[in-house]
Amino acid sequence: MSRLIGIALRVHFKNRIFLLCCAAVTASSVICGVLHRTAPDWNRPGLYAWPFVIALAASLVTQCFGICGEFSGGIKNKLIRGYTKLQFGIAQLVPAVLCSIVFFLLGWAPYFIIAYDRFFSQYTGQILFRGFMLLFSSVLMLCVLYVTVCLTVRRTAAAVLVCIFLTLGLELFSEDMRTELMQPMYTLENGIVEYEYEPEYREIVIREPDEVPFEWYVDGTRRDIYRLAYIFNPMTSFLSGWRSLRNSLSCYSLESVKDYIEFEREDREQYIYNMEFIEEDYLYSIYYPLRSGGLVLLITAAGLAVFRKRNIK
Repeated sequence: MSRLIGIALRVHFKNRIFLLCCAAVTASSVICGVLHRTAPDWNRPGLYAWPFVIALAASLVTQCFGICGEFSGGIKNKLIRGYTKLQFGIAQLVPAVLCSIVFFLLGWAPYFIIAYDRFFSQYTGQILFRGFMLLFSSVLMLCVLYVTVCLTVRRTAAAVLVCIFLTLGLELFSEDMRTELMQPMYTLENGIVEYEYEPEYREIVIREPDEVPFEWYVDGTRRDIYRLAYIFNPMTSFLSGWRSLRNSLSCYSLESVKDYIEFEREDREQYIYNMEFIEEDYLYSIYYPLRSGGLVLLITAAGLAVFRKRNIK
């Protein structure tokens, strides 16, 4: 088994595609770091997601060309030597995970070092750790899904298309679920506070708006299903990690996040957004990978079982 893993490592790490992907991820990380370092204080952007998006794309391309290329004859030679299809499938996971780790670190490290003084230093270590772990875990989970797709689809072009649509589909589905869960339970019938001038008294009368149930609020069993679908989606961790380092909310520590949420509640934002969901999404998103990771492992186990039963032509 160790010999089989060693062969898989050589196939992945000595491939020109892997080296080109490393260069692309590093270049995007350096560029984003420089953009942050040179941005004026009055127009400082939030975290750029490009290095991590390109790290995902690099993982996708590397796995599809590396694993699917084995089905042109490499896997047959390994089966002849006595290795099982299950051993071959498991051996592909090790270099895939290592490649994704390399891509993520190349996307994070230059960016972090170059932009630290002008951007990352604003956040507490706790917030930085949360953002790092959410992005990192999402890249790992999606990489494992790419391996599963490659083992079941087996053709390079088809595997690339399936992985692309899978990634985009998970991203759009996560955003859609978040939009649904963000709907408030109540809204204000008359909108904002209205002012009426009564000339006979020469004064302004403030008319408070009425609180009414919001018709688009998702409730009951449907809300529970949407919430589970949101949490178990591996792309949710990626988006949550990116949002946790967006400075548009001025939330540079967990304490400031809590203060922000309480301020928004008192400022009637609860009639525009669901503040309970926002609180959960910002404060407890660090636990999302534990759930989505379990689901990914189940899907991978099912994919390996299917791959084990299929004939290799």
